[in-house]
Amino acid sequence: MNMKLIRIIFPFILFSLFLNCSGTKSIESNELEEIQLENVRRLIAGRSFKFLAETAYPMQTYDAMTVTNALLQNTGSYGGRISLIGNGDYLKLENDLAVAELPFFGEIRIGTTIDPQKGGIKFNSTAFDFVIVENEKKKTLTVNFDIRSNSETFEINIRVYPNKNAVLYVSSINR
Repeated sequence: MNMKLIRIIFPFILFSLFLNCSGTKSIESNELEEIQLENVRRLIAGRSFKFLAETAYPMQTYDAMTVTNALLQNTGSYGGRISLIGNGDYLKLENDLAVAELPFFGEIRIGTTIDPQKGGIKFNSTAFDFVIVENEKKKTLTVNFDIRSNSETFEINIRVYPNKNAVLYVSSINR
């Protein structure tokens, strides 16, 4: 009877031991992340930062991705993930000025007068509304604004993490 009881209880003891040793963050790690997040808050609230693009994940149709894959053959990139390291692509905010020079991979949906040599996402404007949204649970800050270039309007969404890594989403009706 004792041996049977031990066989039943032992797995529960092991389970609770593993549960208590699970990957919880240390107090120091949480404090460091909070300090980093506060630094990012100040940086964004000061409206002065630069996003340097390292990788693009374009949303493309099948046809555009097929062409992109053929053009990127033997480069380490492919239609769904394109390395931008060394290209100098960026989005910069300084006070009330937003400047961007970003590549564009895809199809233009409506006929516009976009110069093929200037086919990227480019703008230099002071006319934009700037909204900051904080997600306390995920510990991220999101910067949202719409900005107009010469021929189109872009919806910009930048999600910034405490370690100053960021993800930039750019949407346009034309592309």
